Amino acid sequence: MRKDRPRQGRSFFLNNLIVKLSLLLSFDQICRGFNLLHMKQKYFISILIAVPFLLLLGCRKGENDPFLSLKTRTSRLVGTWECKSMTYIYSSDEETKEIVFDGDSYVTTEAVEWGGATEETETIQTASITYSFTKDGAYTKELLLEEDGSERKSVIETTETGAWYWAGKNEMLGIANKEAIILTPTKIETSEELTAGDFTTTDNVTVTYSGADCPVYKWMLDKLSGDEMIIKMDGSYSEDDGSGITDEDYTSTTEATYEKE
Repeated sequence: MRKDRPRQGRSFFLNNLIVKLSLLLSFDQICRGFNLLHMKQKYFISILIAVPFLLLLGCRKGENDPFLSLKTRTSRLVGTWECKSMTYIYSSDEETKEIVFDGDSYVTTEAVEWGGATEETETIQTASITYSFTKDGAYTKELLLEEDGSERKSVIETTETGAWYWAGKNEMLGIANKEAIILTPTKIETSEELTAGDFTTTDNVTVTYSGADCPVYKWMLDKLSGDEMIIKMDGSYSEDDGSGITDEDYTSTTEATYEKE
């Protein structure tokens, strides 16, 4: 019996040592697992922060769009916009035309060459211009022009309705996705009342388009924020039949600022 006790003591010591080592290994594994879980949580939180940030950046299309916006480009566009300023310049070999609008005064200046002489005219009117866009792709334009001269008075009201949609990306035209709006009018109603002295005339004209005959206009949006929209466009046309006689060239530029009502 005395000879067996030392063996039992050694066995007890070895078993106790194994248990302690097992506990130490388990504790180390737990710590490693905790560290791994903590790292995964940090990565997950980083992804949660980065994804919305990247999505917000993706909504920025125009050169001067807001850096960050919680609204989509469509949500920012939908609503009624009032024109606060506009400059339009058209120039060809025989004619130049400039329209300057400051939110109230609408001044049209034209210069036309006839037989070596240049005839210039200027028309001053008051105006209001609004565009309304709906989420389902419809738009309405309201234009009011009034002239109150000493010799003549005129009131022109135009209502234009149609469809709008975003232009897709086009590398050939240098357009990014949703950088431009395409407007397709389907109906234009114009009412004009002209008074000269004691004589007054009234004309009402309605033009309706459908199918492939609908006109198409392109708006390049330089800026689209929640309360301001800036349109900048330029273009040119050149025709050359080889004779050098009937060639035709012209350029045009437009810049307009709208504020949301």
